Amino acid sequence: MFFKETADLQKYLKINITSKIASIVPYINDAAPVYLLPYLGNDLYDKLIAWYDLDDGSTDDNNDVFEKLLPKVQNVLAKFTILLAAPSLDVQLQESGFGVVQTDKVAPASTARVKALEDSMEKLGYMAIDNLLEFLEKNKDDYADWTNSSAYTETYKNFITNTSMFDKMVKIGNSRLKFMELIPVMDNVEMLIIEPKISKELCDEIKGQIKVGEISELNAAILPKIRYAIANFVAFDQYKDNKYENLANNFLMMVVNTLDGAPDDYPLYKASSAYEATKTSNQSYDNSADNTIYVFN
Repeated sequence: MFFKETADLQKYLKINITSKIASIVPYINDAAPVYLLPYLGNDLYDKLIAWYDLDDGSTDDNNDVFEKLLPKVQNVLAKFTILLAAPSLDVQLQESGFGVVQTDKVAPASTARVKALEDSMEKLGYMAIDNLLEFLEKNKDDYADWTNSSAYTETYKNFITNTSMFDKMVKIGNSRLKFMELIPVMDNVEMLIIEPKISKELCDEIKGQIKVGEISELNAAILPKIRYAIANFVAFDQYKDNKYENLANNFLMMVVNTLDGAPDDYPLYKASSAYEATKTSNQSYDNSADNTIYVFN
């Protein structure tokens, strides 16, 4: 599956692999469904495997498309295969129990060294996932199986769609793993904070435009501020630092002010309960000459 010999793995790993590919296959089979399938989607995943298993010299119509995709896929899988295999490669199960492989030239690595390798493979593996997704996005016209899959839908279910985008607003070490950990928090922020303020209908419209890559001029004017608000609300949830909450509220206020300043430009918002709530709030205090306190709405 995606590797025919150890030399194929060595294209993506700066380590010596002396084992036959058969000793690695079980870990490839374990890694692929977890670290690859969710990002490719079932159809593209299955078709890529079928294409790779064809004899060399195939005239399959998708040769060029799959050949360009294969290195991105192999890079992901190589890193996570070794991540899963590392603790077990020098351990053998015998009738008398577990034994450690050792020769007169090579001794088993220490626990600390194995842990360092695992950490490196995990970090590099998630970086490779980001590279894979960036490649698919840039070439999505060639990969209809991906754009029609739940994997694509999952990628575009949030306003902030990738690691580097989030990292530009709030630093997370450009870590794909950290970004994935934050997705449930983003879900909560969008549903509990953003949608009640600008309406679910407008949120859905903008996300739909992001997905197809055709954002209207009016929505493009507020989208960056929406994203900054979300990123900072998420950061506040994680770090409990008030500066993030203040920034988030300021960005969100800018969005709402834009909507309220030109509601006819945003008919979905104008027709929503979010706009009705804003109007009610704005009318909750009468700044008349008889009142000694003036409230800024």
